[in-house]
Amino acid sequence: MIQKLSFIFLSLTFALISCTKEEDKNSCWQAFDPAGYDAQGLLFCDKTLAEAQAQYPQFWLYNAAEGKFCWRTVSAQGYTSYARQVPESMMEKLKLQWALTASQVDCNSFCTWTYQDKFKSKTTGLFSPTRQSRETYLADSCGKLYEGRMVVLKETADSIYTREFVRKEL
Repeated sequence: MIQKLSFIFLSLTFALISCTKEEDKNSCWQAFDPAGYDAQGLLFCDKTLAEAQAQYPQFWLYNAAEGKFCWRTVSAQGYTSYARQVPESMMEKLKLQWALTASQVDCNSFCTWTYQDKFKSKTTGLFSPTRQSRETYLADSCGKLYEGRMVVLKETADSIYTREFVRKEL
């Protein structure tokens, strides 16, 4: 009787393991950079998770079919930031890696823009080199921004400092 039960247990275990491996092989795995974003172009299909991890150990991997969400994170130092399209499994790893607290938020509650800060001399009409950067804004500001919008940051008797909104990040 014990031999029969042992045989049945081993058979079921083997069947479950083989099904899991087959299921694992049929999944696609997306590489995720520990800095907080998908590694573009690194989607592994027809590989097991272990095979994909062995090929790119510097990345984390998640099932490409996993849902993605928007997040508000707060660092241990109190800095708040926002992230788009991050799976929950990767946010859990980010929380541990960077000592973050995180909560899911509505993706329309914030927007991220690439902008250029410009300095123009009123006397010569010439611009200084342009500095490009990114910044996240909350929903009340998002509705007022658009591509090409120019905002005066500061104006003096001989110069003007402006910010031009170049591209909204998706």
